Amino acid sequence: MSNTCTYYRYEWSGQTCSVDGNKVRISDDYYNKYCKYDYNMRGCPRYKQYGPYQSSGCYLTTIVCDTLGMDDHVSYLETLRSFRDNVLQKNPNYKEILALYDVVGPAISCKLAHDSYKKQIATNLFNLGIKPICKLLSDNKQEEAIELYKDMTDLLRRGYGIKATVSDEYLNTMDIRNAGHGKKLVKSI
Repeated sequence: MSNTCTYYRYEWSGQTCSVDGNKVRISDDYYNKYCKYDYNMRGCPRYKQYGPYQSSGCYLTTIVCDTLGMDDHVSYLETLRSFRDNVLQKNPNYKEILALYDVVGPAISCKLAHDSYKKQIATNLFNLGIKPICKLLSDNKQEEAIELYKDMTDLLRRGYGIKATVSDEYLNTMDIRNAGHGKKLVKSI
């Protein structure tokens, strides 16, 4: 399974990027920095200029920052990141939740970024999902917050017809310490 950017090609003539429909040669350094892993597209200058959307792969960031225009360090996102980093990533019981976010997060993010009702959807998700999840976390109701998050993710998966699932291979190779970012990362062997 390849994790390279879908616009990247290695051909007899060298490495190319076709994000804008035209093949452009790229260097090894450019490949390693932007193309090697498809989740790094947001930093890619060509993708930013020509790509179909500028989403991070993290649908929560797409909702809060890209669609609603809030700062990336708004308290809601900081609360969710802290919970991911300090609770979910430290407990193997939450491995599947993190893996699911890595697998479906980019697809949800992309669908939401292209949705003609994205502002309304993002507003509803923020008010009915993200804010209440953060409130539950502040009230130390972690399991209830997780259930609400799962419901929100499932609603988006069903609504956008996303059928992706977490493979056993990914579960066995994922790096739980870095999971839950809306991109797949595996352990170094």
